[in-house]
Amino acid sequence: GGSTAATRALILAYGLGYRKFHLIGMDSSYHGDVGHAYEQADYQNFVTVTCGDEQFKTSPQLLGQAEDFKVIVPHLMAAACEITVHGDGLLKAVATQMAA
Repeated sequence: GGSTAATRALILAYGLGYRKFHLIGMDSSYHGDVGHAYEQADYQNFVTVTCGDEQFKTSPQLLGQAEDFKVIVPHLMAAACEITVHGDGLLKAVATQMAA
């Protein structure tokens, strides 16, 4: 199910019968200096990644979440799931590239 609670939740929700997912707040990147709903002491190392023509500040953990998303989502889509990523972070950019 992935390396974060958010990616594991997708698999759990699928197992519970849900097929439409709206991902809100699962950006996989920072907005300014904020990268999580609450402070994460482990998220102190930062990297800058490029997706398409955009750059995003992220942590290794959040980047791992985006990488997990790229593996999990094709399986969910093949199982007739609808996944909508809201926001303007790295995960939205990854989802947009995957849909292209």
